[in-house]
Formats: sequence, C-alpha cells, structure tokens
Amino acid sequence: SEAKYPVNDRKALLDILEKQGFELEKDVVQRDEYYDAADRSLGQLDYVIRVRIENGRVVFAFKGPRFYTKTLDYSRLEFQFSMSESVLRDELRRQGLAQTWHFEKRRADYRQPRGRARVSVDEIPEIGYFVEIEGPLDAVRELAKLFGDVLGSQERRNYRDLFVAYKEQNGYSASEVKGASFADGSEAFD
Repeated sequence: SEAKYPVNDRKALLDILEKQGFELEKDVVQRDEYYDAADRSLGQLDYVIRVRIENGRVVFAFKGPRFYTKTLDYSRLEFQFSMSESVLRDELRRQGLAQTWHFEKRRADYRQPRGRARVSVDEIPEIGYFVEIEGPLDAVRELAKLFGDVLGSQERRNYRDLFVAYKEQNGYSASEVKGASFADGSEAFD
C-alpha cells in the first residue's frame, strides 16, 4: 500500500525520522518518463508505463490500476526491472508507445533497520515537498499517524495531476504543461 501527503514542516519531519531510527538509504534525482498509446487508452484505464533514469540506471515499470481503500490508501500490481536503455526505447517504439509526460524529482528514501515501510521525501519542482509512505497498510497508517501535523491531508492525485493543477492555478493551460523539471540543470535531457 502507498499513501502520499504534502509536507507542512520538512525540518520537523526529518527530526521525527531521525528520532525514530530511520536511516537514509539514498538521496537522488530521478527522471521519470511516462508512455502511452496514441489514443491514451492505457492512462484512461489507470495503467502506467514508466521509464525511470536514476544515476545512469534505467528501470522499466509497468503498473496496473489502483485499488483504493476507504481512507484513500491504495495498492496496485507493479512490475519493475532494469534493462538496456536502447533495447527498452526500441521496444516502446515497436509497441507504438510514445512519451506523454516527463517528471523530475529529488527523492530521499528512509527506512528503519527492522521497519516494514519505506518513507520517501520528495521535492517536486515548483510545488514543494511530499512524503510517500509505502508498505503494508497497517504500517503505512501507523507512520502517517506518527507524523501527525507535520504532514498535510492525504493526497490522492499523482504528481502529474498535482503539478498540472498548480500550473493551471498560475495561468497555464493543461495542454501547455509537458512535464516538470528542475531549472538548475541537475539532470541531463534528450
């Protein structure tokens, strides 16, 4: 299960993680590219095809539709594996899939030595910090309760929807927004 929350107080969140014995597993910039058929049929059915580039490593992900609980937590089948970037891109083209969106985030993953959940603190271009808690549903809920007011209300939208809504509030049309990137050049682009 997974749950996402905006972060109200990043310093307080990091203090709680430290006090609870969480250890930093990685701190990286990730570039995600999303693909769909020309008619956008995969996205309409809530399927996701993602290519993630992180420190030169390419990871392909296929995600099935989300199943929501009454409290907005969700689960989905997800398959991920590393592969050659050229082979992957050739296969995506062969299948008639095209990139529909790109997204960059800075991610710090934390885990307790014997914990059952992972906490990811994500910095999203222009809109700030979010936390994703992933693990068994009871562990996700327990951590969300522990973080309390340090987090905002649980967010059901994905980062793309959040970013597009933010840009629309700032005078852009959704069709103008092709992706989200940091302006400091921290990641190379095609």
